[in-house]
Amino acid sequence: MLYALDISERIGCTMFGRMMQKNGWESTEKRTIARNLMVFVIDGQADFQVADENYHIAAGDILIIPANTPYRGNTTDYCEYYFFHFGGTISPASSPEPLRDLRRVFTFTLTPASYDRIYFPLKTSVREDYNKIYNCIISCTEHNAHGTMTGRLILDTEFQKILLLIGEITEFENRSNNYPPALDKMIVYIKKNLTKSISLADLCEHCRISSSYAERLFKRHLNTTVTEYINSEKLYYACELMRSTGMNISEIASYLGYCDVFYFSKRFKRKFGKAPSKMFRSEKN
Repeated sequence: MLYALDISERIGCTMFGRMMQKNGWESTEKRTIARNLMVFVIDGQADFQVADENYHIAAGDILIIPANTPYRGNTTDYCEYYFFHFGGTISPASSPEPLRDLRRVFTFTLTPASYDRIYFPLKTSVREDYNKIYNCIISCTEHNAHGTMTGRLILDTEFQKILLLIGEITEFENRSNNYPPALDKMIVYIKKNLTKSISLADLCEHCRISSSYAERLFKRHLNTTVTEYINSEKLYYACELMRSTGMNISEIASYLGYCDVFYFSKRFKRKFGKAPSKMFRSEKN
């Protein structure tokens, strides 16, 4: 089940800290607090009962407990975690409306969206985003220690960033294309590195998969090869650069990691049916 947090107004923290609970810790009776509670486990494990649902959380898991919701926690091992008490209204919700899929077209123009809610389940496993969230928490600790008004605002901003990352993970896992995680990771890497020369070996090393498995994923889900996908994304990006910048063809080819402008032009013509110089003139007119 998903929940929605109203972020139409600034979300602020009222309490923040780090705790260690040892073997035998147990809340014998359910308790409630007037603020929302977020727990981010960094080591160990614990079991929480939230209302009538049970959640087992371990390192890399986040649990969010809405305000005034009865809960109880315990550990038979130990549990070390950061916690945040924070404001805002959390309510049950349906899945968020997905943004238009821009996977095959690079664009500078962002899709219009209403940013008044963040969607998430009560428990989220952050996995590959662990370091991003942990770094935000370290920043919260640092700025809280400064004891300044600006430091407190930065703490609240970093906490909101954590909430947004949780929301992004949720949308990522619930979107309709439902690609395997390894394919999603490769696509994100390619999108982030379109201005570099990307080899299959580099891609597979970064994603820690074999080249044969990578090729199978691209063929099965996108009906293309890794190399063709990379070139296609670069060429769509080249069109956008022609439309939106003052760069010439040679500059665009170099910017996108092509060592040879003639090879770039050949690939471009094969993709779009016209030379980049002709496309360049039409985009400028």
